Amino acid sequence: MSLDFHDPLSVGSEISRTSDLGSSINVKRPDRLDSLLNIRKIVVVGSSGTGKTTVVNAVRDVDGVYVPKRSLTRPPRENDDLVENGHVTPERFSELVEAGEIAVYWTRKMEGDRTERYGFVPTSPDDGVVTVFSGNNALYNNRVSINPEGVLDDDTVWVGVYASVDTLVARLKARSPDMVSGRPEEFAYRISDRPENVLPHVDFVVNTDGEFGDGQGPEDFRKLVCRLVELARREYVVTSGAKYADIDVVASVAAYSELLRLLGKNARAVITAPFNETVPSTVRSWNLPVEKSFEADSENVRFVLADISDPNYVESFVDVNRVVQVFDHHVGMEDFWDNRLEGASGIEPVGACATLIWERFKSYGKDNQISTTVANLLYTAIYSNTLALNSSVTTERDKTALDELSRYVKLPDDWGSQYYREIEENIVRDVVGAVSNDTKRLGIGGENYVIAQLEVWDAGRLLSDPDFIEKIKAGMGVDDLVDERWFLNLVSIGEGRSYIITSSDVTQAKLGSAISADFSSGGAVGVTDQLFLRKQIIPLLV
Repeated sequence: MSLDFHDPLSVGSEISRTSDLGSSINVKRPDRLDSLLNIRKIVVVGSSGTGKTTVVNAVRDVDGVYVPKRSLTRPPRENDDLVENGHVTPERFSELVEAGEIAVYWTRKMEGDRTERYGFVPTSPDDGVVTVFSGNNALYNNRVSINPEGVLDDDTVWVGVYASVDTLVARLKARSPDMVSGRPEEFAYRISDRPENVLPHVDFVVNTDGEFGDGQGPEDFRKLVCRLVELARREYVVTSGAKYADIDVVASVAAYSELLRLLGKNARAVITAPFNETVPSTVRSWNLPVEKSFEADSENVRFVLADISDPNYVESFVDVNRVVQVFDHHVGMEDFWDNRLEGASGIEPVGACATLIWERFKSYGKDNQISTTVANLLYTAIYSNTLALNSSVTTERDKTALDELSRYVKLPDDWGSQYYREIEENIVRDVVGAVSNDTKRLGIGGENYVIAQLEVWDAGRLLSDPDFIEKIKAGMGVDDLVDERWFLNLVSIGEGRSYIITSSDVTQAKLGSAISADFSSGGAVGVTDQLFLRKQIIPLLV
């Protein structure tokens, strides 16, 4: 899989944040590690005598590691490790494969026309987080013989064990004197497989030669495996801001956690903030894949932020030092996160964060696996955040995303108007609560502002309420004597305009200049000649 962006959740990115892999460990294929998202298997290969059995034995007792027994068809030799190997006849090997008692198997070409078969017993989730296979170089020399096909591809780290020719010859003579004296052709064949041959085929190499052979190599391999097990067990919590959750937050958090699970990650969506009016009861009835509390925590949890990038406003349980990914369409915090995340902040000026998440589904090739609920959420979020693609913040990327998502949604034909009318009904029933759930206090250009926003299909009903202004003030918690700069942006989708509600003369003058809001009719209600969102207005107040 080739990505057009740096993935901070890849094995390569995670390993790059490890300060010391050990003096005997070298990374050989960083590009492959950068594209590897999960670890479930570690394959150990190397020429005969390099020390594969020794390094594998060093991790047999590591928590979260399972080393399956290996079956092979060659006769046992003097000093064979019977913990590692089980010797069977070729006929018995075939029977074990047929019975499902050997799950991964391959053929090793030996001297002359001789071949031997190797295989491992099946593994299960209870056997360990990571399976370590003690293999041999036939796993890359005769890769076409591996069964099942592709079983050692996507979630597999390859580790080569290296020692000099002189070292492996000495080890083979000490380990298998019967082979040296009784089967010289096999001995010659084994030492003809040069130890450096393994280097282009592995992600890491463990040096067991010379000073590294007396424990350093196996000890460093153990450290590496412990690190990889930690990554395999890692939990990702996708979350957002602490004040409230709008439809873009809910959609982005739910969708990205689903994407991570599709990629094999252990991920959950957590939003403890209250849902605001943009998440009406119909949407809430979709059995949203979002948890409303966060209790369990460990050092192995990492956080992903969606539709939020200011660290001052994230959920209280988020440790900013453990944030590994950020998605936001509100620009301004790029430098802060790029410095922390190696330039992979994911902050881009589009109409909705949901657009960014959908684009990740496509980049990973998981668009066809999106659930209906998540597709519905992303579609609704983009529709809402761009005011049905009518807002000036709408980009071609938003339009493309909405069009592509339409193939995966199950929504009524009139969903757009139905969605906004339902929001409007909820607002009418509780104006104070609706305003309170979407109010922000912000410092802008050295001044303090209190800004709220409501989005409805038609603002007429709200504007006709004689107590509307007082309800707005109550919901925003403002006092004209104290809060000099405050306003509600009432977005009327069906009318294609925004109503600006404020009794502050200073704010009326500012918005008259910034967005040509017309307050000429007197009173606290101004009107614009186009749709505006709060995020569009804020930069114009500086």
